[in-house]
Amino acid sequence: MTDSGLSLFEDRFYHKLCDTLALRSLEIPRLAVVNGLIGRDGTAFNEGDNYPLGWTLIGENEVHVDTTGTYLMGLDPVQTPYLRFAHERGFGEIDPARIEVVDLATKSTLSGDELAAQVSDHVLMPISRREGGYYDRFRTDGSVVPWRIDDVNAQHTKDGLDTIPFM
Repeated sequence: MTDSGLSLFEDRFYHKLCDTLALRSLEIPRLAVVNGLIGRDGTAFNEGDNYPLGWTLIGENEVHVDTTGTYLMGLDPVQTPYLRFAHERGFGEIDPARIEVVDLATKSTLSGDELAAQVSDHVLMPISRREGGYYDRFRTDGSVVPWRIDDVNAQHTKDGLDTIPFM
């Protein structure tokens, strides 16, 4: 486990993902797009269900677009490791209330209440595989459960440490 509370594998993955954001320094025009017409929970592939959401996000700042999408999925962006690391490295804001969201159809900036009204009624919960099935990536308190929880807990047991609950 790292200081972030994640497995070394997951911690490194998110930092490498944030490294791609450093390409901004090249000043190449960019556009981030998230298609939220249909949302999906679960693994996003084999396990999960589809939910009609009816939105598309477009922006110049990848972190702002992902933060807004995460929020609209019913998850807490502040608890999302990739977004937290990106924010710590200065790549963007992860508090939805501090991100300007404009409705392109009306050309008006959405208030916090107007944005909150767009949040999915069903939390689009990502899941990860574990021995005997799957587990939700976020606990009910909003905190994240590390990837590969079985491997992490096996190492904890081997090291004489308490295992990490996944619920």
